[in-house]
Amino acid sequence: KLTDIDKLVYANQKAQKYKDNDFYTIRSLLGLSDWCWFYIILGGRDAGKSYAVMEQFLKDWKRKHIPFYWIRLNEASTKKLLSNNAKKLVDADLYRKYDLDLKVKGNDVFDHGKKMCTVLALSTFYNDKGVAEFDKDFLTDMCMHYNLALDEFQPEKGQKKVTSDICYAFVK
Repeated sequence: KLTDIDKLVYANQKAQKYKDNDFYTIRSLLGLSDWCWFYIILGGRDAGKSYAVMEQFLKDWKRKHIPFYWIRLNEASTKKLLSNNAKKLVDADLYRKYDLDLKVKGNDVFDHGKKMCTVLALSTFYNDKGVAEFDKDFLTDMCMHYNLALDEFQPEKGQKKVTSDICYAFVK
């Protein structure tokens, strides 16, 4: 049985582990989001932003069956994510950790036969105006919500110029 001192030492070690981590952890940010609609996560390259968001979305999918939307700027990027049964959508270690069995049909990604994710291109949002993307009855349970990630929304230097207003297209 752990003593109070052992519990404090353990808690301190755990807190230090998070402080020493070079990668993002967004557990507290996305764990309970009933009061906020949009979070913007900014940071340097290879810091783990997309990875951390994907891991949280996969936790929500496996624990609560909450589907998610993964959005990129253009169709070329979404096609890469969806190719080879979405092998590029989820990092290999997360694929194993969450025992995923992904199959792709159109822009939808299924895990063990159930719709887990829809991958969309922001550049074609205007084509989807008026399309029923959400299930209103899904949201009658107050614990349910949809997760959406606009990933890699800042174009790289030299990348083809984005011709639309990214914020406007995303919110509309």
